[in-house]
Amino acid sequence: MASAVAKRYADALSELLAKPDSGLSLDETLQQLESFNEVWSESPTLVRVLSSPAIAHRDKVDLLKRLAERLGLHRLVRHLLFVASSHRRLALTPQIVEALREKRDQQLEVERMEIVSAAPLEPDQRERLEKQFAELAGRRVEARYEVNPELLGGALVRLGPRVYDGTLRGRLRRLDAAMTGRA
Repeated sequence: MASAVAKRYADALSELLAKPDSGLSLDETLQQLESFNEVWSESPTLVRVLSSPAIAHRDKVDLLKRLAERLGLHRLVRHLLFVASSHRRLALTPQIVEALREKRDQQLEVERMEIVSAAPLEPDQRERLEKQFAELAGRRVEARYEVNPELLGGALVRLGPRVYDGTLRGRLRRLDAAMTGRA
C-alpha cells in the first residue's frame, strides 16, 4: 500500500500528466518508473550512492541524469526523480508507482486481482475466474497470476482489499481451527 507521501508525489505527477502539453501518458509514465525501479532494486551500489548523505546532491543529480538518459526517461519522470532525490525519497518510487496504478485503475474503472494457485491455471479457468470476479466487483478486472505449490490445491484470490481463500491449505487450517475450538 502506498504511503501518504508517495500518494502526494503521485498526485502532483498526475496533475502534470493531465496537462495537454505533457507529452506523456499515465501508462508510459508507469512503464518508465517501473524501469527505474528495476534498476534501483537490482543495484545495491546505486541505492547506497543515491541514499548517502556524504555524496553531494549535484553529484546525485548528475548520476540520475545519466541513468535517466540511458533509460530514455521523459522530462516529467526525470523531474520527479530529481525532486524525490533532493528530499531523500527515491526509495518511495515503488509506492509512487503503486499510487499511480491506483489512480489509473480508478479512472478506467478497473479492479486489480491477484490469483495465487497451487498449479498453473488453464486459459479457460483464468477466463472463468476473471468473469466471475468481474461480476462480483461490478467492474472490469485485471488479473495477475502466480503459482505457489505450498497451497496444496485450489486458489487464493485478492480482489482489491478482499481475500477469497479457496485453497486446500486454507480449508485444512479452518477445519483444524473448528475442531480445536479456535474458530
